[in-house]
Amino acid sequence: MIIQHWILAGMWLLFGILHSLTATESCKKMAFKLSINLHKNYRFIYITVAIVSLLSILAYGFNINSPRLFTYNNIFYFIPIITGTIGLCIMVSVVYKYFITGMALKRDGHQGLITSGLNNFVRHPLYAGTLLTAWSFFSVYPLLSILISNTIVTGYTITGIYFEEKKLAAMFGNEYLEYKKKVPMLFPL
Repeated sequence: MIIQHWILAGMWLLFGILHSLTATESCKKMAFKLSINLHKNYRFIYITVAIVSLLSILAYGFNINSPRLFTYNNIFYFIPIITGTIGLCIMVSVVYKYFITGMALKRDGHQGLITSGLNNFVRHPLYAGTLLTAWSFFSVYPLLSILISNTIVTGYTITGIYFEEKKLAAMFGNEYLEYKKKVPMLFPL
């Protein structure tokens, strides 16, 4: 049973490393050198591979025999169910706005800093929704496998935010630094 949990942790770590590496500009440039068609479809391939990998890790995690870490009175289940639902709604809203409708691009086709909508309350609403959902799920199903997954995903997310914010500060300069002063990172205050 312990080896399955180590494998799960390793899968998450490998996912984080590969996900980060393939998101770099140097990896994108290498894809362009290999093939023009690969470069044109890079984002689609990147997202598809990430989703398939993520679903594979989740399937593995849910199928291992993992001990329950604690139990509590069923009356408290409604709290994480409500917070998890809110987190899912945030995630769906952000994915729809940014990726489905293409709202991450300004009308002139250039990427711009988005400070409206959910970004008016937190700088990283997709990450906030993801973490809220994940930890709410752990509250309902407090299994060791979910604790391992959530801990690694939370660490990866916070590390990713650090590097993403450096990139955003370089891209948008003072506009982003002022936005960063006014709007909290993950949780509205």
